[in-house]
Amino acid sequence: MTNFDRLLLTLISSFQGERTVSAVFHLLNGKRSGQTLQDVEYYNMKSYFSILPKLKKELFDKYIENLVNKDLIKIEHSIAHLTQKGIECAKEPVEFMFNGWIYRGKEWEFFYRLSLIVQTLSQAITKDMKFVPVQKDEKIQQFVKVYLSSKPYIEYRFISDFKCEMIESISSGLLNDEQKNMIVHRLTGKGVSGWTWRQMAERTDCAEMDVYLAFIEALHKWLDQLTFEPSKFPLLREIAYDIKARTPLTESATKTSHLFSQGFSMEQITEIRKLKMSTIEDHFVEMAINEMAFPISRFLTNSELEQVQKAVKELNSKKLRLLKERLPNLSYFQLRLGMAYKEGEKSAQTKAPSRS
Repeated sequence: MTNFDRLLLTLISSFQGERTVSAVFHLLNGKRSGQTLQDVEYYNMKSYFSILPKLKKELFDKYIENLVNKDLIKIEHSIAHLTQKGIECAKEPVEFMFNGWIYRGKEWEFFYRLSLIVQTLSQAITKDMKFVPVQKDEKIQQFVKVYLSSKPYIEYRFISDFKCEMIESISSGLLNDEQKNMIVHRLTGKGVSGWTWRQMAERTDCAEMDVYLAFIEALHKWLDQLTFEPSKFPLLREIAYDIKARTPLTESATKTSHLFSQGFSMEQITEIRKLKMSTIEDHFVEMAINEMAFPISRFLTNSELEQVQKAVKELNSKKLRLLKERLPNLSYFQLRLGMAYKEGEKSAQTKAPSRS
């Protein structure tokens, strides 16, 4: 069984039979829908959010089909459940150190910048600046041009300092030896091409997807290290600029939050932004999860909030249909908001003394 298989079993198990198989795909893919963003919080899956933004649905479906054929999961009404065999396998999950909620797929932007800088420096040290850039994206190329234009990049001392930062930051972090090798082998230099995923898989005798996951984990660990000690690695820290998410809210929800803070009602925001009310409701659920000062009392009384929490606990479920049957006096939006606020409150308690 591959590590990706084990990861899928872990995620399916975490959804507790309350979400469809597609919810797992959307989580890994980093879909910015209200439902996926709620799932991230409800089921404590922030670390896995958007770790595979380029994962194709067809490939995902093949992995799911493989789990079914191995009798590890069964699918009923589009919802996946672990079989007894699957439950036994899930007891020994692979411990990943992802930080998906923070990086949201932008770790690749960091690596693309880095790979082009490394290639450029390898050419500069031999005084040969005629080469085909390993990264074609104009945004990446422009970043590298600006970055290097402010540095004495053709000088040996700078190149040596840059190399030392790379070696020290990788070595002092949480990366294992295999991950360190992966990063080095993926880089392209003068006369040396970066390894393909297939070459790396053959070298490590692992499935390509497992190599890919290990590489993503390595980037997250590395970026965490650079964030933890920014003054120690100034050259690399600049390359990591704007890679980490500045706010837990999506860009669209941030705009809605800004309008709400200015005193506009949900109806007015809908008109201003030319969006459906359901979309604005999704934004408010995001806000309830992530904003410490969200005015929940404008939507739910303390009694109603307690009713939602009590129903979730007694039903041992976060299915809206079941909660609506228990609390018909509340709208679906109020139910979602109540659960979102409580989940946000739990997260806040781990970061601050209280939530006001």
